[in-house]
Amino acid sequence: MPSRPDAFSETFGLTRGMKGMVAFGLAFFSIELLASIAFWFIPAFNKHPALRWTWLASAVGYAVFVALFISVWRRTNDCIEITNESVASHSPHGRNIMMKWGEIAAIEESLQGACLKLRSMNGETIRVEYQTENLPDVLNLLERNLEHLGNNTEGAVFRKRGDFYAVHLLILVFFAGGAAWACTLGLYWGAILLLFTLPTLKAFVAEPCKVIVEPARISIQSTFRHRIIDMSDIRDVRLDLDQSRDPALAVLISGRRTNAEIKLIRFKNIFHLHLVMKHNHERTLDS
Repeated sequence: MPSRPDAFSETFGLTRGMKGMVAFGLAFFSIELLASIAFWFIPAFNKHPALRWTWLASAVGYAVFVALFISVWRRTNDCIEITNESVASHSPHGRNIMMKWGEIAAIEESLQGACLKLRSMNGETIRVEYQTENLPDVLNLLERNLEHLGNNTEGAVFRKRGDFYAVHLLILVFFAGGAAWACTLGLYWGAILLLFTLPTLKAFVAEPCKVIVEPARISIQSTFRHRIIDMSDIRDVRLDLDQSRDPALAVLISGRRTNAEIKLIRFKNIFHLHLVMKHNHERTLDS
């Protein structure tokens, strides 16, 4: 990435697609809410008591979605400003927050919120939405200015997020339990439900679940496999947004001897993992 001028400043907002989706959702559920309320008062549509309660339940449900989209809509005009000295969030509907780079103590991924959260030493938080325009440029700027968080010369241990195991365990219990219940009733065709557990079992077995980053090598562990890779055998380490399922950051490791990439995804402190690995890799190349 080329060096930046001393007076560098750049602002990033949400993508047009995200703004359009929020506007459409807000308009759609608002219309449905108004229609449900109208049908409650129109005799022709609620002659039966059950219909009246149906319209009432629908109105409550639509009201929840309207409130949700309003909360998201309030953030559609938010933006992130990045300079050489600081990062700041600006919001027309909220307070502005500014953090100097040296004040940032941690950067965390929120899969539920589809964003990164920059946390300062005094507890303030800045959100970087995954639907931010030019997100790769934003990630590069964060990486460049937060290099100090990766200055770790000792072994750093990173593990898979707990919600990864919780979701996959829930899937296993649901389909395996359904198959067992069907078989106890003599419906042996229910065993076909076990096929739906195969992707989950594959993820448990094949995906890396623990990474240890040392100055000269990295250790990547999955359920039945343990790989040790020397930093000198790594060609590149980069951070990317994986959207094959729910959006999540992934660290991609490419080797010098093969074109295959190792993907580390849904790890706790994934951004910190990338910084530490990148720092140790560059130290190895410089030595």
